[in-house]
Amino acid sequence: MTNPRERGIKERLEDLPSKPGVYLMKDEAGEIIYIGKAKVLKNRVRSYFQGRETDHRAAMVLHKHVVDIEWIVTDNELEALILEANLIRQHRPKYNVLAKDDKHFPYLRLTLGEAFPRLEVVRRIEKDKHKYFGPYTDAHAMRQTLGLARELFRIRDCELDLRQKRLERACLSFHIGRCDGPCIGALSESDYEPIVRQIILLLEGRNLDLIAELTREMMEKSSRLDFEGAARRRDQVASLEKIRLSQKMDLGEFVDLDLFALSREGRWACVTRFMVRGGSVLDRSHKIVKCPLEEDDAEVMERVMIDFYPPGVQAPPPEIHLSAMPGDRELIEAHLSSLADRKVKLLQPKQGDSFKTIRMALANARMLLVEHLAKLETRNRVSHSVAALQESLGLAEPPRRIIGFDISHLQGTGTVASLVCFIDGRPHSAGYRRFHVKTVDGIDDFASMKEVVGRHFRRLREEQADPPDLVLIDGGKGQLGMAVEAIRSEGFPEQQLLGLAKRIEEVFLPGRSDPILLSFHSPALKLLQHIRDEAHRFAITFQRTQRTQHIASSWLDTIPGVGPSKRSLLLQQFGSVARIRQANEKELTDVIGQKLAKIILDAINKPEEEESNPILQAAEPGLDEVSLGS
Repeated sequence: MTNPRERGIKERLEDLPSKPGVYLMKDEAGEIIYIGKAKVLKNRVRSYFQGRETDHRAAMVLHKHVVDIEWIVTDNELEALILEANLIRQHRPKYNVLAKDDKHFPYLRLTLGEAFPRLEVVRRIEKDKHKYFGPYTDAHAMRQTLGLARELFRIRDCELDLRQKRLERACLSFHIGRCDGPCIGALSESDYEPIVRQIILLLEGRNLDLIAELTREMMEKSSRLDFEGAARRRDQVASLEKIRLSQKMDLGEFVDLDLFALSREGRWACVTRFMVRGGSVLDRSHKIVKCPLEEDDAEVMERVMIDFYPPGVQAPPPEIHLSAMPGDRELIEAHLSSLADRKVKLLQPKQGDSFKTIRMALANARMLLVEHLAKLETRNRVSHSVAALQESLGLAEPPRRIIGFDISHLQGTGTVASLVCFIDGRPHSAGYRRFHVKTVDGIDDFASMKEVVGRHFRRLREEQADPPDLVLIDGGKGQLGMAVEAIRSEGFPEQQLLGLAKRIEEVFLPGRSDPILLSFHSPALKLLQHIRDEAHRFAITFQRTQRTQHIASSWLDTIPGVGPSKRSLLLQQFGSVARIRQANEKELTDVIGQKLAKIILDAINKPEEEESNPILQAAEPGLDEVSLGS
């Protein structure tokens, strides 16, 4: 006799239509655990439950967990392929082939929707009039490309709306020859159009076409006796030729193609892509892929091919060479051809220059996969406290890298902040940072926290650096709310963070009104306390050091003849006011001369001020003073 779950699935199978579409399998909690496409939904979905166990690899795992099935009917199989890819990106089901999340990989956006387009770095593709290039898995290579485009073509880098506004004076970029000055009307939009077209050729890797166009312009300008313009084109051509020769591959001819190679190890795979334009390798990118059901190479390659060519970015080349052909070759070719607006062919070479290059790509894929598996092994050896923290907070991954923020001030003056970094539950001093709070006056820990957290995450965004696994804020709901607002405004909406309030060690999470109370003996709480206390120590130390230096400078400034240069010399030589006061006349004379040494000795040796002057007393380092970075 069948159980209710099996009866429910049997009824759903009977309702399946004989049409193309996408099916979504759900578990007992209603979570989507697998998404697939089908040419005929009825036949495909039934195969999971009606065949022998060995007939379908996924059936051996899925049939134990599926309690409900939903589907979306499409007009054809190509629409089903695209819908499946979009749904997998959105839901990231547990048992689908998943490429490592690349949401932090940058794109270059050419702002074709505005006057005098410019190049900028973005992290998301929007549905707009602009043109996107990427994603760049190597941020350094992306910055080199951006710098090359600005250097060769003097494209503007300001954010002015030049349809609405012009300037009377040009910026520094114009005066140093890095911009042609559209902001002051030094060139028209019609003069700017060839620059935009040439930048597109550069970013698409069509260097031969670009060199030919620049050479033609050089000859035209030379014939018109515009020797300065001709010399500039000559220099551009020389730079591009140098780059092209350094990238040249021996493929036997000038070809435009992409090369894909796949390396597997159990449930993990790595796919590398070499982008070849005009016989030159312009870029190498890769994706790490998780295969929970251990799909074969054809299924993995089919899934990844969709991810490598997102809609709205540069089109795929006419030919794509692969180490393993995707499962449904004709369907993938149709999808890529629709993106490119021309025929795209998938080939699996067995010999020749392209085959040799694929072998090189395979070696790269294997190397990258080994590196990834080594990192996984390291992450699996996280400390007991990190594992306990993951369990207590219900995090999807162990928070290996945690940063903590704290604010410190003296009665509203000299406000500073600290950032400490812990990796695998241990302090990582190289990741420590100190901040002067710049925009907040008086006592306002909330605004100070918002400024400092925002500044740090703005820098992460600008440097394309990975965010931490967890952020700890010293404080309750108020400080946490300000940190959440700052982080999300900088483009990190999924950042995990919490606040730790000192009163009864309450843990506050964003979007949750009630705090979490961890056991005082919990390793998770002890780790949070350690991070919070270290952030507090580092902030207090920095604040005291700044105050002491200010007091020392103020006292030295009261001595006649001691100006900024002499003050710096004294502090550099002796290290502190306390050591200056302990120095004898000869030591002072060796540094600043006999006359000024006697004046300083007279200022130090006034017994009534030495005993009562609060400035001198405050300049003395206390026993509780802790050196920075200790």
